[in-house]
Amino acid sequence: MIRLLLAALLLAGGYPAPRGATFHVDPERGSGEGDGSEARPWKTLAEVISSGKVRAKDARGGEVNPEGPVKGGDTILLRSGYHGEVDITGAFLDEVLTVAAEKGQVPKLGHLGCRDAAKWTFRGLEISPSLAPEFKRQSIAVLGSRGATASRDLVIEDCYLHTVEDASAWTKEEWSGLNKAGRSCSGIDLEVNSTGLVARNNFIMNVATGINIAGPGALVEGNVVRNFAIDGLRTMGDNQVLQYNVVKNNRAVDANHDDGIQAFLYNKGTGTLRGTVTRANIVINREDETQPFPGAMQGIGYFDGPLIDFVIERNVVLVDHWHGVSLYDGQNGRIEGNVVWSRWTAKSELRPWVMLGNTLGQARGNTVRNNFAFTFDLGKFAEKESDNKRVSEAIFQQRLEALEKEIDGKFGRYHPVSRFSRVRHEKAKGAGKK
Repeated sequence: MIRLLLAALLLAGGYPAPRGATFHVDPERGSGEGDGSEARPWKTLAEVISSGKVRAKDARGGEVNPEGPVKGGDTILLRSGYHGEVDITGAFLDEVLTVAAEKGQVPKLGHLGCRDAAKWTFRGLEISPSLAPEFKRQSIAVLGSRGATASRDLVIEDCYLHTVEDASAWTKEEWSGLNKAGRSCSGIDLEVNSTGLVARNNFIMNVATGINIAGPGALVEGNVVRNFAIDGLRTMGDNQVLQYNVVKNNRAVDANHDDGIQAFLYNKGTGTLRGTVTRANIVINREDETQPFPGAMQGIGYFDGPLIDFVIERNVVLVDHWHGVSLYDGQNGRIEGNVVWSRWTAKSELRPWVMLGNTLGQARGNTVRNNFAFTFDLGKFAEKESDNKRVSEAIFQQRLEALEKEIDGKFGRYHPVSRFSRVRHEKAKGAGKK
């Protein structure tokens, strides 16, 4: 019975009740002299972290801030206002510490970093370098470790991340993620020496790359990446799951070959990757024909391998490029139930396909079935092939609407902080300037 109730709560978009103590932080009414109670809140999250109020352990198990009142299992509730730039390092917890927006509040950060740490969850925040006193070009949120100290069990969910909210006046140089003088920051980095990383239901807007996913086993689900200048999602580690995400509106501003979703081995480019699942994502080149800097973005472009045991299923892709769904040097992969379409065929010969490539001569044992595309270029690399058919606009629209409904049912039609819809460019009624 308890399991059934918990499942119902999670499906309804709720969260389990906190088991530990609850502390309050309020930039307007709070004070460093407070005790974190509702009546006497602390001032900002950055001050809570920097003043040693969180009791934790370092990587070797030594005590950190042993007199701190906040510990794993507790909850820190943030009220509206600016909470600073937050960097957490060397803070390992035995139970999850939840840092979340108080109901009806929109706390703001200039940056979030949680490195060399364990069991932290961040929920319901607005994060942008444009909110900080001084703009710094860096990834907007970074979870996990690159170095020798491994991180684990770090979650960012229901957050709204953007370089700036309005990038309509940006030039190509400002959009470019390759230009050192550019302004676009990447959204979320899930670092390589880390396990149990989750990015869920975040709205990421006006960025270079949406989410860089390096940690093995990372889960990236229900996110929206809108307006980006490099890649929407990058999978760069083993056994990752990318599902129910919406990636849309690429800005083609430099020499980078932009992808909705791309795969390559972290920090090396080519090299073996295993076990990634890419499921039920929506990839849209652009929504608006008047969008600045349109280009021929590749859809799901998995080129650098060998790529072993990859699953690419039930994705809906709208692009102006040959590469709708492409898996190169795939071994024992499965491409199933995808729909690939282009509405620009009257002006372009870039009709997207489903493709098995063989650059390294290592493709073998793949299954390709029940897909819709303009063409199928499978060579001799599909061990099992069946029921692949030519796409039509009617099929594309049907699958797009069905998947949009499915994603909205899981994560809500409107994002809880940005208040934007996921697929259609609209804002929730009554949602004004925050």
